[in-house]
Amino acid sequence: MARQGPLPMAPAGAYLAGPRLLHMGKRDDEFRTAIHEAAHIITARELNVPVLAAHVGIRRGWTKFSTVDAAWEHSGDYRSGDTRAIAGAEIMITMAGGIGEELHGESGRVNEGDEMLIDSLRREFSVPDIRMKKLERRTRSLLLANWGNVIRIAGALLDRGTLMRSEIETILGR
Repeated sequence: MARQGPLPMAPAGAYLAGPRLLHMGKRDDEFRTAIHEAAHIITARELNVPVLAAHVGIRRGWTKFSTVDAAWEHSGDYRSGDTRAIAGAEIMITMAGGIGEELHGESGRVNEGDEMLIDSLRREFSVPDIRMKKLERRTRSLLLANWGNVIRIAGALLDRGTLMRSEIETILGR
């Protein structure tokens, strides 16, 4: 694949090569986490769930190993709608991180927090297996259709560490 120029607001040495963000000099766990979090953000936005902030950073874990700490938050003001739609949106947003990593070609690691939330939502809203498969297909399709935005947000997260709602809007041109 031919390498294109640097992404706008991407970290130094990060380039878009086809559908991949190549990371030059970034730790693999930071890079994987940026893709993961960007997939959550783009899915939420496409489902009209406002994203307030996203953060990717390094911290010292209790085991004294360096780990990546990532958090994303969304506003609950969309919750006045249909319960089935809300459950579906929350499941899609949550599963998007792992699907984003997979689409980018990263090794499929399971995020325990995401898995626990998905299981909790499935139980709370009695979501059957067939609906889960449909939600997964829809999430994958949504991410593929918006992959350029996933890469833009991941690059900005790697560059800045934290993105607030207004910065996300600016990057996405909305």
